Amino acid sequence: MNFEMIRKIFFSITTMLVLVMGLIVSIIIATLLERTYGSSATRLLVYNAWWFEILWIWFSLILFVNLIHFKLWQRKKWAMVLFPFAFMVILFGVILTRHFAEEGYLSLREGESSNQFGAKPFNLPFSLRLVDFRIERYKNSQKPSQFYSDVLIEDSKHNIEKPYSIYMNHILRYRGYRVYQYSFDKDEKGTIFFVARDPGTPVTYAGFFLLTIVIALAFFHPKSRIRELETEIRKSVRSLSGVILLCLMGIMCLGSSPFHIQMEKLYYRLRIFERLGKWFVLITCVVLLMSVIRFWSKNRFEKLFPVPEKLFQWAVWLGFLGLTMGLGIRWYLSGHAPLSNKYESMVFAAWASLLAGIALARHSRLPMICGSLLSGIVLLIAHTPSIDPSFSPLPPVLKSKLMITHVSIAMASYGFFSVGTALAFWNLLALAFPISGKENRFLRGVSTWSKITEQALWIGLLFITIGCILGAIWANETWGRYWGWDPKESWSLILILSYAMVLNLRFVIRSHWAYWLNVWALFAFGSLLMTYFGVNRFFSGMHTYGGEREAQFPFMVFWILGIWIALSLLAYRNRKRI
Repeated sequence: MNFEMIRKIFFSITTMLVLVMGLIVSIIIATLLERTYGSSATRLLVYNAWWFEILWIWFSLILFVNLIHFKLWQRKKWAMVLFPFAFMVILFGVILTRHFAEEGYLSLREGESSNQFGAKPFNLPFSLRLVDFRIERYKNSQKPSQFYSDVLIEDSKHNIEKPYSIYMNHILRYRGYRVYQYSFDKDEKGTIFFVARDPGTPVTYAGFFLLTIVIALAFFHPKSRIRELETEIRKSVRSLSGVILLCLMGIMCLGSSPFHIQMEKLYYRLRIFERLGKWFVLITCVVLLMSVIRFWSKNRFEKLFPVPEKLFQWAVWLGFLGLTMGLGIRWYLSGHAPLSNKYESMVFAAWASLLAGIALARHSRLPMICGSLLSGIVLLIAHTPSIDPSFSPLPPVLKSKLMITHVSIAMASYGFFSVGTALAFWNLLALAFPISGKENRFLRGVSTWSKITEQALWIGLLFITIGCILGAIWANETWGRYWGWDPKESWSLILILSYAMVLNLRFVIRSHWAYWLNVWALFAFGSLLMTYFGVNRFFSGMHTYGGEREAQFPFMVFWILGIWIALSLLAYRNRKRI
């Protein structure tokens, strides 16, 4: 058996995609096992198992083998060249963490001193004495604003006694160890620290840095897939537009004053988000109705349509400004970024979907239509009785600037994924029409819309990757672990792997790629729904709003799968017309 045969069997792109599917299935099974048997059993059977580690090493080897085989450096696709190195560095850091990290909990009562932590236990090269533990609460409330542990570092070897205050997002770093505020005793006279010494952290962070460079190149390098798609779309519609730009909101908190009271009254009187939900759904339905009229009228209303289309664009921009203003007012009134509970995350998701629709509408108005409709639907769902829209104090663990960037970028990726999925659904619907190619004028745009779909999914994938990197850094600065296989973390990884697999299927599916992209885009969207909604409903963890152990399986999933399969089959016959 020669090298080429070995490469095709064990290191081909097809093998890599099968391996990715295996990883996805393994992590899904692990999350289900965790819900039933707990995290310890799951780590033993899956996450810390030798075969799971082998799968990741095999995946990284495939990346390197294909880098050499296809001589990617000669094509000057530097994002694809650097990605295997970034992934290998991260994997090496994770292996160091798994096999050589020291971590565990250290409980201290006020006045008590110790240098032992963990179940083994491990010994610190210094001692910690708890001088005082205190809780700072919000005004007129029992909810904690911050936990403080005032300690004394006792290092006899260096003849040092140093006071230090440890609290959430403010850790103690000393002699290679990190000490985190984790919890406290019920009588508030003792504290619980999480202590870690991890040689893999600097290596993993170096991998994160390399991966960030890869993502930057994917956005801006002229030979990246996103830029190639932009060029193809521009040629197909004969437009001279530039690359897509994404603008994220930044609003300064102004503090409490009489103005604060007036703004609060204005916020409740206007009911901005609820009314904007109705507004977006209304204007989208109007423009869709006019599109149908234009389609069936066979050019009789051709001259009338550009006027309402222009009005629709202005209506969307007006709504976007209103939605941004509403988020800014809520940020000001709450004193923190509107990302701390389920209601606020849904409102921000609506904002992100609309932003994605506007950003992708460079060459077609359909993404803007999809973004407007999605935004309106999410806002209306956010105002159902089951979701509490009231302001809530920010828990101590969320008081971090990394939290704002991590969550906002991750939610921005949800916006692009959602708009891309809506475009994919529209494309399959257009292909499923039982009308000849000459009469079905929607078919003319499917090629362009499919390219925009792929572009939206690539941007979403890059954004969720950035969001997970920032989330890992935040977790390491808050809890002492940059990855803990929490259900939310596990499903975020499934989300990344699912879309990475879908977008790389084009190297295997050589014919009718546009059709298959639209089919699998709908399938991958299921991982997003599970990451955002399903994890909160079926699992409990540090990232969830509260799992429901007795939550019933939503049988609507079978209806959605049925529609997806039926639509894919109906569209299959017209796949050659793209």
